[in-house]
Amino acid sequence: MGPTKMLYGKESMKLSEIIKKIISVLFPEFTNKLTWTVVAAGLTLVSSSFLELIIRTFVNESFSWNLTDGNDAIIGVTIIALGLLHNYGFVREKHKAQHDPMEYEKLNRELDHDKTVFNELDKYISENHLKNYINYVMRNHSYYSVEDEPLDYFFYEGDKAKYSFIKPKVNTAKSELHDAFVKFENFKSKCFFSHGPARNDGKLYMCMHPDWNIDRGGHPSIEERNEYDKLTRQLITLGKIVIEKYDNYRLAVISEYAI
Repeated sequence: MGPTKMLYGKESMKLSEIIKKIISVLFPEFTNKLTWTVVAAGLTLVSSSFLELIIRTFVNESFSWNLTDGNDAIIGVTIIALGLLHNYGFVREKHKAQHDPMEYEKLNRELDHDKTVFNELDKYISENHLKNYINYVMRNHSYYSVEDEPLDYFFYEGDKAKYSFIKPKVNTAKSELHDAFVKFENFKSKCFFSHGPARNDGKLYMCMHPDWNIDRGGHPSIEERNEYDKLTRQLITLGKIVIEKYDNYRLAVISEYAI
């Protein structure tokens, strides 16, 4: 089908819809007996007045009589207008979507559920904490163990059914965020090691291959330096994906729930 045919088809569809709407207003539905009665009465008054007008004109012209004009036609037109207005309201009300209390209640329950899930997850992956944490690790190739403790809960529990959203768009965004975060954390578990003396508060200073990092007292070979640079690129790539997925998740939440 060529572009002209497609355009013609669309214009025909729009025209047919407009004609249907006009017909629905001008011509009452058979089930709307009141409108039929009112319009019929109006037409009767108009038609009778029209016949009277012809006769009155004939008499005035032929016999020079002056017969005064009545107002039945005006009344008839008014009645017809009222009838058509009634029909418009009837059709509009008939086709208006009906409010379903049960469906409304269901939507409210789903909204409450999803807001509860978001608020619970936000305790562990609030925007400032998660994004600051990821950026810090990417920039410094290190972190203190206490910083990722809240995020551990999301790591282990984030894909559980109790943290599933009803809205597919939000749930998909959350799942993609969880998958990206798991990959980032798994990378850390393989490439980050405790560095420095033990602390009294139990915090561990975790660094990416400190023995390959000159800034942390390491003495790497050329091969180890190259490997460290490769790992750095992987770390940054994985971290950026987490931040991207988090932004997508928050946008989905905002668009669906405005929170």
